[in-house]
Amino acid sequence: MAALSMSHIVFNCWRTALGGVRSGLANLSTLLEARKEMYGLPRNLLVVSGTGAHLASLAAAVQEKVVSLCEAVMFIDRAVRGALLTPTPSEHGPAVCGLRGSPPSSVQDVQFTLALDKGGDPGTVKIFATLMSQPHSNSPTNTSFVGVCPCLYDKYDGLALMPKTNIPQVDELLLDGV
Repeated sequence: MAALSMSHIVFNCWRTALGGVRSGLANLSTLLEARKEMYGLPRNLLVVSGTGAHLASLAAAVQEKVVSLCEAVMFIDRAVRGALLTPTPSEHGPAVCGLRGSPPSSVQDVQFTLALDKGGDPGTVKIFATLMSQPHSNSPTNTSFVGVCPCLYDKYDGLALMPKTNIPQVDELLLDGV
């Protein structure tokens, strides 16, 4: 229902048309309980600050997405080490990436993007994240909503403040990994 943005009324009509209980589709009370459980997942926990509403833990949300991709055998290993991140020798073992805290080159890379979008409601800017290590990563269903900030005017200073809450969490992902 969530993926298709389907209302309870439309879902119930489809369920009834497909045979009700015999259809194998859950009843509305079961779906409401599942929705309550879904709201408690890390990808849905929000913190409201002066700049807007943001995910409580970007790292936990990314970890949850990576785990679900791995369980569904949909994680795609796309190497990111290149000119900027060349493997360097380490005194403690195999070559590791040049950034402090980065995993060894034998570990799969998780590619992650964070972006701003002013589409839709002209009074807000949305912050979203995409995990590039999946098929169809640019599909709206494969992006994660990270935050929403009020924005009446396109001023650089105001736009620069919006991801400020998320930047330390992105740094944490870079240093500690997933």
